[in-house]
Amino acid sequence: MLGNLFKFTSQFAQKGVFLCFSGPTSHEILVSTGDTLRQFLINNNVYKKKYYCVFSIYVELFENMIRYGVDCFHPELEINNPSCPYGIITVSTDGNQFTIQSGNIITKNQFRKLEPYLHSINSMDQQMIRDYYREKRKQKCDPECKGAGIGLIEIVRKSSKPISFSFEEIDDKFLFYTLTSVI
Repeated sequence: MLGNLFKFTSQFAQKGVFLCFSGPTSHEILVSTGDTLRQFLINNNVYKKKYYCVFSIYVELFENMIRYGVDCFHPELEINNPSCPYGIITVSTDGNQFTIQSGNIITKNQFRKLEPYLHSINSMDQQMIRDYYREKRKQKCDPECKGAGIGLIEIVRKSSKPISFSFEEIDDKFLFYTLTSVI
């Protein structure tokens, strides 16, 4: 196993990954890793607008893992057990470009709602996404939704390229969902 960890670390370093978290997620871990990210951005003199975009997208993606992720690796746990949704998130840099990638396990029911929504918002131009964002902010929150419903819109608004996403089937109940944002 140690050899594999060294291989992973080397691959991450070659790809410019300077922050990676993998495991059960929580708000405490978000705060801790967020502080690490913030310090990296400050130490590397990332200008204010880019700093804000990188940091806010990181928080949105981590929050999504906490709110919507599940853990299918431990069958004794209930689906949507709020205490331990599993996720992975990385932040990398290549020159002046930052890439934030997150991955977490979701149910097939979540997938059926999420995939068309991602395609829809990702196909909007900047003006359409701005208008849609304003419209969604005026709406009342859906009581069945775990958030305000604007997090993914925020990510699309702040990304410098269209987001990319994928879904990999784990079994007949679960998929692994990956989202990538470039700033």
